[in-house]
Amino acid sequence: MKYLILLISIAISSAACKSKYNTPNEYEGDRITFGSYGGFAGKKTEYTVLSNGDFYKGTGAQGSVDRMTHDSEDRAIQFFSTYKVLQFDTLNIDKTGNMTHYIIMYDKDKEPHRIQWADYIGSAPKSLEIFHRNLFAFAKEINTGNSEKSPSLK
Repeated sequence: MKYLILLISIAISSAACKSKYNTPNEYEGDRITFGSYGGFAGKKTEYTVLSNGDFYKGTGAQGSVDRMTHDSEDRAIQFFSTYKVLQFDTLNIDKTGNMTHYIIMYDKDKEPHRIQWADYIGSAPKSLEIFHRNLFAFAKEINTGNSEKSPSLK
């Protein structure tokens, strides 16, 4: 009987600790998805940062999304305030080119806001380009800190 009670309490504890979402698309808070696509190979690189600091690499179209562990939650969360302070939600840019860069803000209270621009000069404000580069620098920093054997979420 003691073992049964122990097993039940372990099962309840495990269920309570389980995340309420399995992929970033199931997350109910705010999230920023950013990436680039195009070029000679037509490759797409995409990342998602959640308002709780979680960070993901990959796209649903690729069939897998990897959760990347890091210890920079404050820095990840700062991207959301920067997005709002720089008023990127007021930009309406939809330009494509050989290389196209994009940011999509999924605000839990609004419709998703997508900004995309081409790699040629003048297609986007400098502040947006710098913000996008900072997001990618953060992703690169996290990628180098993670092993290649991180589990994929399907």
